[in-house]
Amino acid sequence: MKRHRFGKVAVMLATFNGQRFLSEQLDSLAGQDHPSIDVWLSDDSSTDDTLAIARQAAKGWSKGSFEIIQRNVAPIAAGTNGIDLEQALARSNGNFLSL
Repeated sequence: MKRHRFGKVAVMLATFNGQRFLSEQLDSLAGQDHPSIDVWLSDDSSTDDTLAIARQAAKGWSKGSFEIIQRNVAPIAAGTNGIDLEQALARSNGNFLSL
């Protein structure tokens, strides 16, 4: 049987006061069988524990890189920090992209 190489997955997350759901999202990503997942988290000045949760997850992330981009910019699409995600996309080297 021929073995197929896995490509790298880049996951882009946009957050603003997302502490309620972020741990579950990150746990779901960590639980995936895919061996190579980079996380790019763009936060728009959250005032809750979103960044603390993200920083804790980044410390233990073993599937690839975990980058946190912290900015306060006007969203260009409903609920997304589009400018920062554009920057993350430009810096990402994933074969597959998930938003």
